[in-house]
Amino acid sequence: MAMMSIAADIIKFFQAFIRQMAKVGGKNLPKTISTSLGAELAKAYQKRDIQEWKIAVTGLIEGEGGKLEIIETSNSCILKTQHPSDFCPVGGKMDPAHFEIVTESLCRPYMRGFLKGFEKIVTKIPPITKCIVRDGGSLCEVTYEFEK
Repeated sequence: MAMMSIAADIIKFFQAFIRQMAKVGGKNLPKTISTSLGAELAKAYQKRDIQEWKIAVTGLIEGEGGKLEIIETSNSCILKTQHPSDFCPVGGKMDPAHFEIVTESLCRPYMRGFLKGFEKIVTKIPPITKCIVRDGGSLCEVTYEFEK
């Protein structure tokens, strides 16, 4: 129980830090950093001989404690992540007021940078279907459209 409390406190600090960064530097500052960090993680996976984007994304999500389902079409994919609780490892608990900053400055740019590292160029991210921060629950569902 104490370990979960510590982890929750760390995530709360991280979230407050990101919100403050966006207040000071605008939402493009954390967005740029998130894109760069996603690309760096892709490089780290590749250094460990993980070259397939689906294996890498699955490893990323499982590292956060989630279970991933990938639904792929010719030029897009839907990533459905089931988390073990009603808590997003990036955005925290349900708080619709923080939905935009979490998705626009963290989630979307991070995954865009990560996928680009595997030569999957994201051209569009339609509105997020399910989000723990906006909707509650434990499911996150996002579609990514790719360059053909």
